[in-house]
Amino acid sequence: MQDEIEMIVATDNWRVANIKDIEQSTVGDLLEVFMNTGVAHVPVMEATGINELRLRGLFSFAKVKRLLADMAGTIGQTQLKKAG
Repeated sequence: MQDEIEMIVATDNWRVANIKDIEQSTVGDLLEVFMNTGVAHVPVMEATGINELRLRGLFSFAKVKRLLADMAGTIGQTQLKKAG
């Protein structure tokens, strides 16, 4: 039970990204955030016209790493086919 409690983080302590910053960022920028903060997820928020925040998405460090590994494998296979 204690492990479950430690996994819950109060929203006041969330590290969030602004959607406008994400639109100008690279995957490398996102990886840097994950590596420097040690978080597993980064919520992406957008401010509405009435100063409310709306959740627009959620980045997962594990998912980003998996996608990059898949891309690296695909690129490597393509290069091997061209060389062979």
